[in-house]
Amino acid sequence: MDYKITACVDENYITGDVHIRVVEKVKKPYWEEKTVTETSEQPKLDANGDEMYGPVLDEYGDPVYDDDGEPMEETVMETVTTSRIVKKRKYKLNEYVRYDSKKDGPEFSFASKLTRKMHIEVIIPGATGEDGLAAEYLESGCVGLLIEHRRGTVGGFGQ
Repeated sequence: MDYKITACVDENYITGDVHIRVVEKVKKPYWEEKTVTETSEQPKLDANGDEMYGPVLDEYGDPVYDDDGEPMEETVMETVTTSRIVKKRKYKLNEYVRYDSKKDGPEFSFASKLTRKMHIEVIIPGATGEDGLAAEYLESGCVGLLIEHRRGTVGGFGQ
């Protein structure tokens, strides 16, 4: 499809050049990598792969005995720290200025085989108030946008 975008203004109320920009915002995927470290308690193993046992100690460090007078034993635990990389797919929004009337002339024509989202920014000359909004004392005027499209031809519009 061929596209053509033109604009006109009501010169009785809007003086000066109206600035038009066509911006395409494209999401680009990327991978965010994060290292995650986890710690856990596991039984300590000897050379044969068997669990190791040690005496149960009281708060003073003395061995604890059972009812038969035998020292009590417990599994010896060790702290194991493991690290792994976790990948998460994220998207970044990139802006591409496809047309700028200050640089590219009064009208914008292009051909596209894809469906695209284009943002048309119309910047009107004059005083601006807070947050870029028009000041209240200005009179209103009209800006007309004509967006044409047709099936693509070799020569484009006008041929």
